[in-house]
Formats: sequence, C-alpha cells, structure tokens
Amino acid sequence: MLCTIFQLFQVTEKVQLLNLDATGKTCEHKKFAERSKLRYLQINEAEVVVGDFKHRLLNLRWLCWQDSPLHFEATNFHTKKLVILDLSGSRIPENWKGWSQITMASNLKVLDISYTEIRELPDEIRMLKKLEIIDARGSRLRGIRSLPTSIHTLGLCVDVEALPELPSSLQVLRVHLWRLHATPNLANLVNLQVLQCYQIPDNMNQIIFSDIVKLSKLQRLDFGHSNIMTLPKEIDALSQLKFLNLQPCCKLRCILGLPPNLVGLYIGGVESLEILPDLSNLKLLSELWLSGCDKLTKIQGLGNLELLESLRIDECYRLTQIQGLGNLVSLASFYMRLCYEIVELDLLECSAPLASSEISGYKHPENKPDRSNLNKLKKIEVIGCQNLNKIEGLHILVSLEYLNLSYCPSMVRMPNLSNLKMLRHLQLCGCLSLREIEGLEALEALKGLNIMGCSSLEKVPHLPNTLIYSGDFLPL
Repeated sequence: MLCTIFQLFQVTEKVQLLNLDATGKTCEHKKFAERSKLRYLQINEAEVVVGDFKHRLLNLRWLCWQDSPLHFEATNFHTKKLVILDLSGSRIPENWKGWSQITMASNLKVLDISYTEIRELPDEIRMLKKLEIIDARGSRLRGIRSLPTSIHTLGLCVDVEALPELPSSLQVLRVHLWRLHATPNLANLVNLQVLQCYQIPDNMNQIIFSDIVKLSKLQRLDFGHSNIMTLPKEIDALSQLKFLNLQPCCKLRCILGLPPNLVGLYIGGVESLEILPDLSNLKLLSELWLSGCDKLTKIQGLGNLELLESLRIDECYRLTQIQGLGNLVSLASFYMRLCYEIVELDLLECSAPLASSEISGYKHPENKPDRSNLNKLKKIEVIGCQNLNKIEGLHILVSLEYLNLSYCPSMVRMPNLSNLKMLRHLQLCGCLSLREIEGLEALEALKGLNIMGCSSLEKVPHLPNTLIYSGDFLPL
C-alpha cells in the first residue's frame, strides 16, 4: 500500500511505502502506527521532527530524507533494519542531533550524504559495522577521521583535504585529489576494482602511480582532469585492467605502456601527445576513442585489433593516416570527425560488419572506398569535408538507414541512391555544389530529408510518398 498524503490521521499498519510531503510542517510520531509494516519512507522538507518513535519504524529498510530538518527533537528514532539512508541535499551539519540515533541502524549498508553541508564525517559513522557505501560527492566534506572496515565503495567530493587510512575492503574509490595535503596510501587497497582518481596534482604523480601498479585486481582506472604528463610503462603490470580513461588529460605527453587486456581505451583532450604506443598487443580491445589529440599524427597497430567493435576519432587535427581498417573484422561502429590532415582512408578491403560510419572533416578528394564488404552498414555521417568532391560505393549499401553528407561544399554529384531500400533519413544540407540527387524517388523507406542550402541543385528531385519530414529538420 502506498500513501502520499501528509494530513492522514495516522499511517496505518498496512502502509509499506510512504512519500510524506511535510514542507514547512512538523513530523510527529503520532502519524505512524506502532509496529507498522512501513518499509520505504520518503520525508520531504519537514521543519522539525518530534515525539517518541519507539516501535514505530521497526521494519523500515529505506529512508529517503532529502533536505532533512535542522531541528531533530525525536527520541527512540531507532531503525535497526534500515539498509539505505539517503540524506542527499540536506542542510544538516556534522553535529546534527539525529546522528546518534540514526547510527543505531546496525544493518545500514548505504549512506548518501551527497550535496550536503557536512564538512566532516561524524565519528558515529565508524560504529556502522555493515556500512558498505558512502557517497559524499558534491558535498562540502573536507575531512574524514575514520571509516568502518566494511566499506567497499567510497565517493568523495572535490573539497576533501584529508583522508584516513583507507580500509583494504574498498572495491570502488572515487576521489578528487587536488586539495589533499598529503598523498593517500593506495597500495594497501588489495581488493580495489574501480579507481576514479581525478585532478592528481603534479607533486603526487609519481607516488600515486607507484601505488596503482600494485593493485592487481584493478579493472577500471579513470584519470580525468589530471595533470599527469607521462603514463609509465609499469602500468603494463595491471593485467586485470579492462577500462582506461585518460580524458581529459591536457598535459599528457607520453604513453610508455598500456595494460595488455584492455577492453576500452579512452584518450581525450591531450593537446601535447604526438605518438601512441603500438596497439598491436591489445588483442581484447573492443572500444577505442581518441578525441582532441591535437598533435597525434598516426595510430600504430590498429589493424591487429581483431575484436575492435567501436572506433571513434574526433578532432585529431594532425592525424595523417589510419592504416589497417580493412583488418578490423569485428568493427561495428566507426566515427571520425574533423581530422583535417588525413590523406588516406582505406576501406577497400574491410571485411568488418560496420554498423555505423562517420567521416567528418576529411579533406582528401580522391577517396574512393569500395564498401562491398560493408553489407551491415546502417549509418554514415560525412560532415564538413571541404575538399571531398566524390563518394563512390553508396549504391551497394543495402542496409543503410541513415546518411548524412552535410557541409561538403566541393561535392558536385552523388551516386544513384535507388538501391538504398532501407534508407530512412537523408541529410545533405550545406552541399553548395551539389547539382543532382539521383534515385531519390525509389527510396521506399525514406521518412526524413534535409536539403537546405543545396543552392546549386539544377532540378527539384521527385520525392517518395513515404516522406514525413523535410527541410531543415531531420529526426534522428
């Protein structure tokens, strides 16, 4: 039974879920029946909590108390079966009177104090022997004196200045390091599987890495917004690491090694990185994203990634070649944007079942890929290719559903599209030199068309009667 009305005379024994809108009101014990079956309780913005709650919340499992009241005058507010306590967005400080009673919840496993005013974790927290997850992201937490040894997930805010000795039980750690006065000891986190280590200061880089390479169970590593300049070769030792995120790392200049069993590799915002290590040994890699690698000129070993399913290359302005695409037999998604210096893009022998392809900013005018092997290709986006004047092979992409060739001002003609029976969306806006669109009337599945800005069209194409959208709006 669910109840959401505050003015009830009493929450009866049958109510199990209660959303209590107590804005500006007093939350009294009288509203709750003794020995009720209430399991989920959400209290919104009560001004004050008063009364003796003995035997009234015996079965409560989840307490969502967002914007909790500063004034807590209740007694016997004992919720021993409570598992999840959500205080996110609350105004309560660390000396809040409710802590001493709420921490009697001996079965509590999850504590959410994100986006609160709490500056220091109350000492009572260490008494929660079954507590597994503390989420303090977005809060004003600056210090932690101690933690329960049962903790396995800890998420901390950007303002944290000091950390205690972290328990070896930790499996997930999300922490901003830029305000820390001392480098944390990570080497003892022998069970850590996920580490999101943001904003590593320059003076901590070497110590942090010397600890990280000892974390043999680590599976996901995130260095977002950090000042690391070199990824050391010792990182190869992380044989269990599946995902490595280096975006954005604007000061990263050199990558000396990569863990051999990576499944996902994400590198972005690295303005000074000129060379990637040879990727040939990453036999399990299925997702590779390169974004904002301004000085990167080539990608070595790409053709050996037989399990690669997703390849995304964005804003790599100086990239001059991409070799080995034809060997990526598992490739399902290929996106490339604003790679102005590419002189070769060879898809001629690609045997991969591409499901999505995007080539944006490509300047080589002689690109003539044979897409005969791309019989599962469903999406192509070729955007802002200033010098691209011809695309061949589109007519054999029988599975193509989405085609976007916008802002290719040098393209004069397109191949006949009449065989693209699955094509649903066609966008050609800003193709200033395009003179003719052949086969448009035969597109039986076409629902969206955009040809705005095609000022050189010599005749208006015949439109299929299936068309729903046209002009400058194209549904995705």
